[in-house]
Amino acid sequence: MNELPDKTPELLRDLYNEVYQIVRLELAHSSLSMMSILLEATLREIIKKKRGKYPTGDTFTKCIEICRRDQLLSEQEAIWLKKMNDLVRNSYLHHDVERMAKNIKLSEMNADKKREFDRFVALELFPEVDKFFRDNIDRYF
Repeated sequence: MNELPDKTPELLRDLYNEVYQIVRLELAHSSLSMMSILLEATLREIIKKKRGKYPTGDTFTKCIEICRRDQLLSEQEAIWLKKMNDLVRNSYLHHDVERMAKNIKLSEMNADKKREFDRFVALELFPEVDKFFRDNIDRYF
């Protein structure tokens, strides 16, 4: 298991471990969806830590803006999270195949190619998600 700092909130620890296992098993579509959920949950926990309560009813985009405005995220982190929200979270959770395969001819996007594409994206993305997650656990908890 990929050890996390002891101070990691239990909810985030559980989500992280689930994402880690799904990526390890190469269940790409599931891991991409769960990475998005982990990132949103991380922001919500940071907001709760700083404000004393969870943001209610706010979207992932709104949570990014709250954290950016309150200087809990750098501008670079906010830009990365917005890209994650648009290109990964929204595309995968809403199954927007055209957006996911923007540079691939849709006529060539059969199930095998889609699965390989998802696997590639998940494996490339996980180290970035892991770094963001660990950096923010160290910074805020």
